[in-house]
Amino acid sequence: MKNLKDNTLILLVALQVFLLITANKYVFITYLSGDAMSAPLMLVFLNVGICVVFKYITAIVAHCFDNYQAKQKISEVKL
Repeated sequence: MKNLKDNTLILLVALQVFLLITANKYVFITYLSGDAMSAPLMLVFLNVGICVVFKYITAIVAHCFDNYQAKQKISEVKL
């Protein structure tokens, strides 16, 4: 189960990195298209937003795995 938790968290981090790269490419394309005023603000909001959302998603997933492991230990003790 620990291996599944580790792999899931690694997958979430990989997804976060992919989204950050994609968002930064979008901002760069927006900057090159001539909208230089909103590009820096968009860069900050997208990067901070993605990081904050994935921080909470990662915490929730880790908490769910920990709860599942705790329930498994309780059921093992009862048997």
